[in-house]
Amino acid sequence: MTNWLIHTFIKDYENIQDEQVRYSYGILTTIMGLVCNTFLCLLKVISGMMIHSVSIMSDGFNNLSDGLSCLITLIGFKMANKPADEEHPFGHGRMEYIVSFISCIIIFVVIYGLLKESITKLIHPEKITFNNVLFVLLLASVLVKVWMCFYNKKLGEQLNNLAMKTASQDARNDAFATLLSIVAMVLACVYPDIPFDGAAGILLSFFLFYSAFGMAKEIVSAILGNPIDPEIAEEIKTEILSDPQIHGIHDLMLHEYGPNTMFGSAHCEMDSDISLMQAHEIVDEAERHILEKYHVQMSLHVDPLEKDTPRSLAYKKIIIDTLQQLDPKLSMHDLRLVPGKNHMNLFFDVIVPFKCKYKNAEIQKAIEDAFLSQPQHMHIHITFEHGFIGGNL
Repeated sequence: MTNWLIHTFIKDYENIQDEQVRYSYGILTTIMGLVCNTFLCLLKVISGMMIHSVSIMSDGFNNLSDGLSCLITLIGFKMANKPADEEHPFGHGRMEYIVSFISCIIIFVVIYGLLKESITKLIHPEKITFNNVLFVLLLASVLVKVWMCFYNKKLGEQLNNLAMKTASQDARNDAFATLLSIVAMVLACVYPDIPFDGAAGILLSFFLFYSAFGMAKEIVSAILGNPIDPEIAEEIKTEILSDPQIHGIHDLMLHEYGPNTMFGSAHCEMDSDISLMQAHEIVDEAERHILEKYHVQMSLHVDPLEKDTPRSLAYKKIIIDTLQQLDPKLSMHDLRLVPGKNHMNLFFDVIVPFKCKYKNAEIQKAIEDAFLSQPQHMHIHITFEHGFIGGNL
């Protein structure tokens, strides 16, 4: 079935590195998810109403939330392909977040109604009418979810797509939720005095709430601005540093304007005696490679790097050793030595993790104390900043 869908609806399906082919895979996956979840939602809600089972209805609305997620993903694909215009020069990708958040609000309203009904059924249980045909149809719905699980897993591994892998896990969880509803229905028929259906409805309501809350949290986090994925950051760093004339990189930032639209910037450390024209050509080439390979529009800034001297290396070691004693995640860059009339000025930046227990003033004091033993009077000038890469916060 999966291979037939791929061969029928995706041209040049083996060329998975092509952007248009990957887009076609994404559209096919979301449409299949939308169709399957809409069908399952209607089946379960109608079945639940016919046999008076709130747990079956709750499971149906769980499929509704999955269908809305597929619809949102489909909108995201369409909006991402919409070109930027005068009013939206960064594109329209963030519209997906707005639609997603509205869908979350709708889901929360539905969950409230289901939870209220489930509590009522728990206190005042109603007789469940067992129906062999509906029972078979519900079992078939489990098989549909199992197929969706393997379908998304296969495509997710083939395309190395995290969203599809997540959809596979979600389909697996839905299959277990439907089995819970079926078991509750059977037990409610066998033991009508025990409110199995209402209890299962409450459990599924909390399951729906947990899923919707996670979705809402992820959306709000995306709107506020997520940290850079460490894997992507490392790949971009490696690409930039592939030019031997770029000795280091810092202040890497990426800004997401929707799932498929990213802009970024970084500071590249290069020898101070290199010509401006040559430096410009080097960073221009790096920007082109990153755009072609990762679809990120980068703006690279050149930081002149003074040649190391025994004195600058000694000063750098004192700073790094002091930072490491305070917190191994503290780091520094851009050390510059500027002689004063009766002293030496040290200018550099320190990257402070968000969870560092030391305040900036305490870090400044520790570094100043470390230089007290130097024969020359030192003036320490530090620019404190935070990193933007996830996992280093």
